[in-house]
Amino acid sequence: MDIDAETQKRAIEKDALDHAWGWFALHARQRMFCVNFFLVAVAFLAAGYVTALTEKLCGLATGTSLLGALIAWLFHRLDDRTSDLVHAGEDAMKPLQHALAEATGIAELELVKRVDRTGKKWSSYGDILWALHWLTFLAFVVGAVYALYLAGMRLCLVTPSG
Repeated sequence: MDIDAETQKRAIEKDALDHAWGWFALHARQRMFCVNFFLVAVAFLAAGYVTALTEKLCGLATGTSLLGALIAWLFHRLDDRTSDLVHAGEDAMKPLQHALAEATGIAELELVKRVDRTGKKWSSYGDILWALHWLTFLAFVVGAVYALYLAGMRLCLVTPSG
């Protein structure tokens, strides 16, 4: 291969790596924004739930809990999609980083390969976010059941006037 063809190949590989990195960075940032927004939403919903229970508004507390459970499920679905987009960027970077590592003789440049923790449970964003979403979902479902229980107790304590 002549020098011009080699230079052109390197330029294309650099553009490809820049493209893959941009894709990865965009979706990784988006994933973290979603986590932050989820935590803020959960905090507001939890405060609303506690306030509704304090004011003995069991119907509102139940509705708030069910909304919280729905939002936890929706954020879980959104995170699944965003995770796929992040992994697509990683998959595109692997062969490009391999070529870069071979060209420079620096094996450590295969960064995606080096941080791949296949088989190590509870050490990835996906595992932690899965637990966060589903524990939040369950907490809100339990909160709804508790609010319904309180509402039923109040209804049972009311004596009909005759």
